[in-house]
Amino acid sequence: MLFIALKHIKAQRANLQQTNYLAAATPVFASVMLGHAIAARLGSKDLGVGIIHHAAHPHVERMPNKGGFLQGEPVLYRGATGDIASGGGGPMENAVQPAVTGDLDVSLIIAVDGVPSMERVEEVITEMRLRLAGGIVPALPRVEIKAGLDEAIRSCGRGFWIHDATGTVKARLGDGMDIIDAIMTPDPTGWYVPATLGYRALTRFRKRAGARDDLDHAYGEPLVGLVRYQSVKSPDFEPLGLWKHQWIGDSTFVVTQGD
Repeated sequence: MLFIALKHIKAQRANLQQTNYLAAATPVFASVMLGHAIAARLGSKDLGVGIIHHAAHPHVERMPNKGGFLQGEPVLYRGATGDIASGGGGPMENAVQPAVTGDLDVSLIIAVDGVPSMERVEEVITEMRLRLAGGIVPALPRVEIKAGLDEAIRSCGRGFWIHDATGTVKARLGDGMDIIDAIMTPDPTGWYVPATLGYRALTRFRKRAGARDDLDHAYGEPLVGLVRYQSVKSPDFEPLGLWKHQWIGDSTFVVTQGD
């Protein structure tokens, strides 16, 4: 097993709106699936993906409100209009739907069962024209290949390792909390963030017009879970496994962290 470190993937205008009610700069699902896609193009099987989050810069504009202080609101990008008669005041001037975007700086550590060369990894990520959570990556990340996970983590520098906090959610449910409170309640003992960790199909998979690559398509809903951030420089830091993807039955696809 080798570990490919893609250091400082800087994605511009990435999607931070994880569901219709949740905005979070925590691209867990997108990161795991990007690692899977890279491994597949290398002809290797991905054995897990580690995520180190360095920085996030949500696109926020601050406008004065009635109280006199500045209130932050997500930037809504507006479309252009060629309607001269309306003086630019037509419906295309406003955003079609709400969105929350931002710039991300993330390092990925991909465990693979093959022995790829650094040149081949760089060739693959160049051909892919990397995107992360919908954001473009204008500059290629630096690539290193390490024999051990700890060594790969150290090569990425300062940042926050993203742990799966499903155990915390289960403990809260056992204490009588409902599922919403179990995920959304702050915890003073750590830095916890809700994030999309999978999707569940609401309809059967079948051929539908407009589906990508003519694959079977189903409508689905996001599944929100809980993750925990921990500095890789923390004295008690220990990476408790890598993120892996799996099907649960034939309708639920999730990413979880384990050995």
